[in-house]
Formats: sequence, C-alpha cells, structure tokens
Amino acid sequence: MSNKPLYYYMPSWALSQMLKKQCTKCGTLVQKQDIIAIGIRDFGGEFSPFCEHRCSKCEWRIMTSFTAEIKTNVEDLCYMMIKEMHFKRSTSSKFTAKRQRPVSQITDNEVKTFLSEFRKNTSHEDFMKQIGANEYHRMLQQKKKNED
Repeated sequence: MSNKPLYYYMPSWALSQMLKKQCTKCGTLVQKQDIIAIGIRDFGGEFSPFCEHRCSKCEWRIMTSFTAEIKTNVEDLCYMMIKEMHFKRSTSSKFTAKRQRPVSQITDNEVKTFLSEFRKNTSHEDFMKQIGANEYHRMLQQKKKNED
C-alpha cells in the first residue's frame, strides 16, 4: 500500500457516513484524519465493513460498523473495497494521462461579429443566406440536374 491515509481507501459512502458521527465520550465530530483502521468484521454473524477512529480531542477509540447500510457476504465486501481502491488509483492524477485542452480556432472578435450579424437577421432565409446555405443548396440542385 502507498503512503496515502486510510480514509483515501474508504468507499465514499462510508466516509460520508463516518464524518457525521461524534465521539461517544466527548462529542467531538469525527474527522477523516482520525481514522486508524478499516476492514471487514463479523458482527454477530453479519459481516460488515467497519471503521475505527481515535478522537483527536480525547484519544477515545471508537469502532463503527455499517451493518445497516450493507448486509452481504465477505467476498462481496472485499471485492467492493478492492474495486474502490482500484478506482481511486486509476483516477488519481499520477495514473491519468494529461489531456491538453484544444485551442479554440475562433477569436472573441469573430464570435462578437457573428452574433451581431446574426441578430440583424429578420428571417430564417436571411440567416441561411448569411451562412451560405442557400448557395450550397443551389449547388446540390445543380449537381442533381447535371446527373439526370
């Protein structure tokens, strides 16, 4: 495993649930940096992901299970956690190809000019003439006549 903190590997739904919890001793809200263990445990015959954290204020250790959220077998839970780790690894900036943004070929002035001319059109036909569609249509008709 890498040097990433444990919360990095938690499924996002579990992390969001954890961050709503409070320390049972002092009432301090859980912070993601407080997480010291994640895994799968048997809670009275039900296998569930769990998270253990140490309160940053009073050092009290609390274990939270997600039996209400997920009830399944161990294999599916392991698969879910591994899948989450692979997803996060594959989407991290280290592993993704750097994409270059396409450079726009149209300038702001050209856009402004087009919009001002476009707004001057009073009908659809005027607009079609402006963009040259009528000439293209005439050219297609002429080509069709020549083929006949």
